[in-house]
Amino acid sequence: MPVAERAGQPIDYSAQGPSGAPVVALLHNLLTDRTVFSAQVARLSERFRTLAIDLRGHGGTPARRPFAVRDLVEDVLCVLDREQVQTAFLCGISLGAQVGLELALAQPARVRGLVAMAPHPDRASARDRVMSTLGAAAVCLLGPRRLLPRAALPQLFGHTFRSQAKAEVAAWADKLAARGRLDTVRALRAWAARPALADRLARVRTRALVVVGEEDTAHPVALAERVQRAIPGARLALVARAGHTLTLENPHETGRLIEEFLA
Repeated sequence: MPVAERAGQPIDYSAQGPSGAPVVALLHNLLTDRTVFSAQVARLSERFRTLAIDLRGHGGTPARRPFAVRDLVEDVLCVLDREQVQTAFLCGISLGAQVGLELALAQPARVRGLVAMAPHPDRASARDRVMSTLGAAAVCLLGPRRLLPRAALPQLFGHTFRSQAKAEVAAWADKLAARGRLDTVRALRAWAARPALADRLARVRTRALVVVGEEDTAHPVALAERVQRAIPGARLALVARAGHTLTLENPHETGRLIEEFLA
């Protein structure tokens, strides 16, 4: 798999699909990795060039030092530059949606269109920041294996997926348990320190689709509705039988929505 590098920080990603085709960069959510888009990559790569990126602290991309959301924006731009891509569609979930929106605000000429899945318009609340600080401290002390699966799985997946896809949920529990301690701490801290988007979304000028799972308890539908109303001309789509990681939970419907938007 190709690896980009920015200031000593490697960025692992996969590139599939025909050279010269329109490019879509796929950006996963917190504590997962680019494989949450595997079904969509298989579907899209016949017509599009797909770049599925492991964000810092996730998958094959270590967090060599503490980072912020703005570093992830620069990392994505670094991958686009390495691939010699001037403009791309962006599709992100949660943390990935935050990165996509920030990139669309900072470099609108680089973004052809944006699919924001399970977005959050606000900065972390004081309670969330305290809980994240305590969670990061606990991970430092005890490690991910004893904490993450129990705490994260109900946030990552809706009740339908957790009840009907037990083998996949168990595999993700193993992935969470095997995460690196420092990568996890730095990722949690970056998300807790994210800037608010709400008062800037009206400045997004790219074509946008906002998507949310109907069973998402981490970022409920009401948050996606706020984001959709704030972005000029944005559309909203709800995905049934899906929670926060909706590309895994209902891959057919999310793939259809993304493909229709790109077309």
